[in-house]
Amino acid sequence: MGNDEQIAPEHFELFIIGGGIHGCAIARDAAGRGLSVALAEKDDLASGSSSASTKLLQGGVDRLETLRFSEIREALLERNGLMEAAPHLARHLRLVVPLAPEVPMTTHSAATRLVARFLPWIGMKRPAWLIRMGFKRYDRMAGGLASTPVDLSATAPLGRVLRGTAPLGYEVSEAMVDDARLTVVTAADAAARGARIWTRTRVHAARREKNHWRITLQDQMTGTLREVTANAVINAAGPWAGQVLAQGLNRPAKQAQRLMRGSHIVTRRLYDHDRGYIFEAPDRSLLYILPFEDDYTLIGSSRVEHLGPDVPAACSRDERDQLCARVSALLDRELTGDDVLWSYSGLRPIPAEEEADSWRRPDFALEEGAGAPLLTLHGGRLTTHRRTAEEAVDRICASLEIQTKGWTQRVALPGGNLPPVGLDSIVSRLRRRFPFLSDSWARRLVRSYGMQAFDMMATAASPQDMGRDFGATLSEREVRWLMQNEFARTAEDVLWRRGKLGLRMAPSEVSALQGWMTGPLAQMPFGAPAAPQAGTAAAETTDIAGAA
Repeated sequence: MGNDEQIAPEHFELFIIGGGIHGCAIARDAAGRGLSVALAEKDDLASGSSSASTKLLQGGVDRLETLRFSEIREALLERNGLMEAAPHLARHLRLVVPLAPEVPMTTHSAATRLVARFLPWIGMKRPAWLIRMGFKRYDRMAGGLASTPVDLSATAPLGRVLRGTAPLGYEVSEAMVDDARLTVVTAADAAARGARIWTRTRVHAARREKNHWRITLQDQMTGTLREVTANAVINAAGPWAGQVLAQGLNRPAKQAQRLMRGSHIVTRRLYDHDRGYIFEAPDRSLLYILPFEDDYTLIGSSRVEHLGPDVPAACSRDERDQLCARVSALLDRELTGDDVLWSYSGLRPIPAEEEADSWRRPDFALEEGAGAPLLTLHGGRLTTHRRTAEEAVDRICASLEIQTKGWTQRVALPGGNLPPVGLDSIVSRLRRRFPFLSDSWARRLVRSYGMQAFDMMATAASPQDMGRDFGATLSEREVRWLMQNEFARTAEDVLWRRGKLGLRMAPSEVSALQGWMTGPLAQMPFGAPAAPQAGTAAAETTDIAGAA
C-alpha cells in the first residue's frame, strides 16, 4: 500500500447526532434491528435536557382536562413498560394533589370549551365532581392504580406539613426515574447490540455525497479528527437540533423556535413521609415537591423563556428565590436560598406560535429528496421516548427500504432482568454474597445497576478489593466500571449523570476523583475483568428466584 493511499472511513447505515434520551433510544432500537449504527454526542450522554427533568414518568394526571385521552393512554402504557424494563431505575410514587377548585381551568383546553358551552354557571372553575370524574377515568386508563381521596387537614400526616391549602386532596400513582442514568444504560444497551457510541465528540462537518453522508468528527478532549460515512443521519440534538442543522449539516432549520427553561432546586429532606406533592397556581404553572435520593427533596420547576441555545442553561438567583418563596407559602416551613444544595436547568423547544405545552407530540422532519435521508426530531417527552425512537427508526428504515420492525417494548435494559422478589430481597442477596457491604451501600448499587451490581462486584471479597475509596461509598472498582462500560470520562459524568453522589461528596473528594480519572492509574488493569462476565447476572437471578 502506498504512503499516499488513504484508508476508507468507517461506514454505518445510520448515524445519530445527540446523546440524549431520544438519540440513545434510537441507537438502541436501530442496533437491535440489525442496522450498523454510530452516535456522537458533543458533551456527555444526558448532559443537556435529558438530565434536567423533574424525574417523573408522567402518565398525564396533570393534563386530564385537555381530554387528550389517547395521548394520556399512550403515556401510561409507556410508563408501565419502562417500569418493567428498568425496575431498578423507575419506581412508583404516590403523588398528593390538593383540590383547588378555585383555580380556573386551562383556557385553551377542550374541557374548558365544553364546560363553557354546556355548564356556563360554573364560571370556568373546577367543581369537585368534575375532578372526581377525571381521576376515575385516569385510574381506568392506568390499569387499576387507584387514586384515593386523602385528608389534608392540619392534623392528618399528609396535611401536617402544609400551610393554608385545601383540606381535601387526592393521591394518584405516578413514577419517578433517574433520567440521566436511564439515558446512559440505554446507550450501554445500544453498544452491547453493536452500536458505536462516541461521547465528547462534535460533528465538525457533514455533507451529502451521492447516496451517503460524509461526516467529520472531532474529539472534544483530545482534538483528534475522525471521518465516517453513513447512509442516513438522524438529528436528535433536542433544543440544539436547529443549531446542528444550520452549523453542522449546512441545512436550513424548519422554523425559528423559542426555548423554555425549566429550573429545579434540591434541599435537605423537608418532610418525613415518602409522598410527593403537586400544586397549581392561578397562572396555571405547576410546582412539584418530591422525595429525592432518600435524604433530599426535589422542587421544580420554574418556567422562563431562555435566550438561545448558545447560552448555558442555569438556574438564576431569581428563579431559585421564586421556588423557595412558593414552597414557603405552601409548606409549614421557611425556605431560603441558603437551603439550596444543588440546582439544575433544562431547555425545551417550543414553536414560536405555540403556548408552552409539554404535551406537544414530537415532530419528525424527513428530508430525502436530495439523496441520503436526513431525519430531524423536534420535541418529545421522557415518558414516551421509547415509542418516539421506534417511530424515528421506522421512518428512516422505510426511507432506506429496509424491512424491520420494532422490538423494544418491555425488553429489559441492562440490569433490569430482576426476578419478581422485590428490591429488598436482591439487596439482601448482594449483602450475603459480599458481606462487607453496608445496607445503604448495597441498596445504592442495586438501585443503580440492578442485576449488574453482581457483575461489577465480581469476585471482591473485602473492601480492599474495591480499590481506592473516593468517598460516599464510591470505589475505584465502580469508577472503572463506569469508565469501561458506561462511557464516563470525567468526575462530573460519574457524580451527576451515572448517579447523584455529587450531593454527598466534598469538593476535595471531587477534585481527587477527577485527578485520578485523568491520571495513569485509571488506565491500568485492576482486579477482576472489566467487562461483565457472561451469565453472571442470569445465575444470580436464578439464585434469588430460588431463594424466594
